[in-house]
Amino acid sequence: YTAVATSSLGRTAKALKILRTTKVTYTATSVGGVSGCAATTTYSVKGLLTAVPSATTARRGAVVRVTGVLTPRVAKQYVTLQRLVGKKWVALTRGLTSSTGVVVLATRLPRTAGYSYYRLVSSTSTALVAGASRAVRIRAT
Repeated sequence: YTAVATSSLGRTAKALKILRTTKVTYTATSVGGVSGCAATTTYSVKGLLTAVPSATTARRGAVVRVTGVLTPRVAKQYVTLQRLVGKKWVALTRGLTSSTGVVVLATRLPRTAGYSYYRLVSSTSTALVAGASRAVRIRAT
């Protein structure tokens, strides 16, 4: 644990850098005849997920890779590649992030010409709360 000094008003001056979901317990000792108390708070961290396609235009039916980077860099975090079909996101494939928070997922483009939208979604774990990347547009020609 980390001991933190407080001012006469009970304010702390210690900043905590929380990179993963963390439970923090605040404990106060007795001061001025008032007995001590404790409070526990859980801080949930939502990862930032970015998605970059290997190509923004490709032939119909071609395989395109989407590379994702999860920040903070968490290993073995499940990430799903989704495609927008109508108004719903449909899961295509999933994989685990590497020790550097990187995942590469491949998908085959539709056999019809036009634009498709894809995104990456990370699952909730003990380290992070689920998050999604922005949608990327890929054109099949």
